[in-house]
Amino acid sequence: MDKALRLICDFITVVLLVACVGCVVAFATIGHPSYYNGYYNQDEVTQQLEDKISDGNGQIAEETGIEIGAFDYALSEKIDLDRVKLTITSSIFNGVNTDYSQTENIDEAYREGILEYYRRNGLECDNAVVEKAVTLACENFNKVMGADNMNELSNSVLIVSKHTKAVSIITLALMVFFVSRMFALNLGRTKTFAHIGSVLISGGCCFITTFVMNSIIDFPRRLHITSNEIIMGAISYGTEKYLKLLATVGVILIICGIVAVRFVYNYYVNKHAYQLQEKIINEKIRDDAQKVLTSIENTENGDFGNGNE
Repeated sequence: MDKALRLICDFITVVLLVACVGCVVAFATIGHPSYYNGYYNQDEVTQQLEDKISDGNGQIAEETGIEIGAFDYALSEKIDLDRVKLTITSSIFNGVNTDYSQTENIDEAYREGILEYYRRNGLECDNAVVEKAVTLACENFNKVMGADNMNELSNSVLIVSKHTKAVSIITLALMVFFVSRMFALNLGRTKTFAHIGSVLISGGCCFITTFVMNSIIDFPRRLHITSNEIIMGAISYGTEKYLKLLATVGVILIICGIVAVRFVYNYYVNKHAYQLQEKIINEKIRDDAQKVLTSIENTENGDFGNGNE
């Protein structure tokens, strides 16, 4: 019964350890918008955004008759995409469907860019057509930037950003309780550290296994969190970095666990060697004492025999 209780206690402690460390690391990483900026700062992301926006603008140009060069000019000269793209994750964390035509004046940028392009090239354009093109271009811009995905993603993101701190504190308190129970079940003996070591090793293996599995499967993409490829890339990138950090913590936990188990092993090996040495000494003392007693008995028997003669 006690053995079963110890196994259950160890298992629950492993679960609490994984949850606690996972939440602490999540609170410091994927729970903050700025954490994802490492992905959005990459030049290839800017190029992906430009390409997707340009593809949409090409269809708008065919529909409205506005020169495609006017859209490209507005996008390259009037819109600071490197700055605007960093607002994507903050919009997700705010849980609002951002209209970039209002928050970043994208409509004004397209309008000025198109008119300036026509003016520079000595071309004429219909203001009504320009307004229609600007409206469609803004819709295309919002779609590429994932404006319609904010509410969809905000619930899961807010859970991470708001609740991981509380969960980490609760799991830490429970883990302390179960570790104390572990000491009680083992009567406070040294072998308790072997149980703690096994918990640390198991937790570390969980983190490393999760990281390896994510490298193979890519969990975020499998879950189809969003259909927006740019946002999906940021989530995948953030998750990979998060799990890599957890894997590093896992390696540290495994090392600490091995040290704890090794300490217990050395303790009992040394204890056994000491007990064996003590046993050998006691046996030698007992044998020597027995020899002395036998010698005394023989001597006394010999003296008594001489007296009778």
